[in-house]
Amino acid sequence: MIDLLPVLVQATVTTQLQLKQWFARYPAGMPWSVISDYCIGDVNKGNDVFSFVVVAPHDKAENISEYIARVAPKDLKNTGKVPLGLIQYLTCEVPVTFSVSFVTRREDVLLRDYLSMQAMDALVAGAISFMHDRLALYQHKHDIEYHENAIRRLKAFKRELEHKGANAKLARQIHLVAAMVATLCNLLNQAVGASVIRWISDRDAMFERHDAVVSDLAYVYYLTQAIEFATPEQQIAQSHGESLATLVFEIPEKTAMSVTPLKS
Repeated sequence: MIDLLPVLVQATVTTQLQLKQWFARYPAGMPWSVISDYCIGDVNKGNDVFSFVVVAPHDKAENISEYIARVAPKDLKNTGKVPLGLIQYLTCEVPVTFSVSFVTRREDVLLRDYLSMQAMDALVAGAISFMHDRLALYQHKHDIEYHENAIRRLKAFKRELEHKGANAKLARQIHLVAAMVATLCNLLNQAVGASVIRWISDRDAMFERHDAVVSDLAYVYYLTQAIEFATPEQQIAQSHGESLATLVFEIPEKTAMSVTPLKS
């Protein structure tokens, strides 16, 4: 569906091995979190950066959130001194976080030559078709409603892409973030056998577009990668009816989709 997915898979082969070694102490079947932030279009920076932090299930999510909120400064980027409590948390004996950043050169303008408006329109059309095909596989009301609503959001995004005044830069951000987080979630599946992956994003304009349609694209790309690039072990597991990790998408003070992918 999208040529960018195999490129990201190839680029993160070493990352997958590092993740597996770094989090070797954690058993399979646990809930994991991915927290993301972005630095795009900053004239004081040389490149655009998409950063993701994997948080291990070393405690309850509410306890982790409460501790970080207590010890971390409100504006960590501009702080002159990192609090000791935060340093101790990030460097403790049992690994609790793992950072991955994707960097695109500023002169590439978020891969403008590759992600043209026509190309993105075609990708969204493919995503809509993919979701229609998946819809027939689900029986639970929650999953059916999610897919129906996602199709509606994707169609609205497609109409926007076809409009003459569409925001091409924002559309490229949406596609890139969706592909990157999908890649990272599949890395977690392969490295740690996650049961649930919660993606928590910083507030950004792309998440205001069509009720966070970026999460729908991420879900489509996540499944596409899982199906097309599954390891032999994963193919055997899927043939036995084992599902992929449930994806949950959140932004601060809001909660969006939660859906359990079925086997291909």
